[in-house]
Amino acid sequence: MKEKDTCLKAKNTSLGENLFSCLFKILPMVLVVSIASFAAVYFLIFILKNFSPEMENSRFMVSDRFSLLSGFIGSVVGAVISAAIVWKQLGGNTCAIKMQNQLELRKMFSEKRRWRIHLVIQELARLETHAERNNLKVIASEFKIDSAKLKNIDTSEDEKKFLELILVKYESELDDYLGLFEVACAMLKNGNLDRDMFFESYSYRLEYINSVKFISNKIKPKNNYWKLLQELIQENCIWCQTQ
Repeated sequence: MKEKDTCLKAKNTSLGENLFSCLFKILPMVLVVSIASFAAVYFLIFILKNFSPEMENSRFMVSDRFSLLSGFIGSVVGAVISAAIVWKQLGGNTCAIKMQNQLELRKMFSEKRRWRIHLVIQELARLETHAERNNLKVIASEFKIDSAKLKNIDTSEDEKKFLELILVKYESELDDYLGLFEVACAMLKNGNLDRDMFFESYSYRLEYINSVKFISNKIKPKNNYWKLLQELIQENCIWCQTQ
């Protein structure tokens, strides 16, 4: 399990914040156009009144200010409504994209080469916490290891060595599995995944990774490797504390 004092503070971003950010980017642009239009019409009326005396007492000139003001108010209201519609559409599209990315990520994690690495890490994590374990036969089958070799495993330390040897032998698959979490971290940073949905699905896996000493030694700060994975583990710690 992760210790609380290893958690780093991070700024949480939400879907609502991203959408409001888009809204406030669009709205000022529309308002600027409305104000510019207002100024242009006002200037035109000023020119007509000063350089066309015959129009000074016309019905048009009498109601020009009212028409101009009502037109400006209508432009502003239209800008707000347009921005609200765009905001709603962006929200729906963003949610759909994030859900699709989450499903694609699930497919990638469920591929056999990653699933069997997850089984080994899970079993090692249960060894660390003295939880019930019963996946050795499944793991042996997944890696095509003769089940007769399991008879030589008498203690927890024997089982730990057995599982760690698998991770050493299949290090490329282990790197692939851990690397996918780094991809997920980058997607979270870019807003391509929903933060809560991701951690609800994979928090327990990050807990396993962080509790296994073999993995912790592998990803500890060294040569600038596994930075995103370390960051994701810390983010998971923060997320767990808020639940």
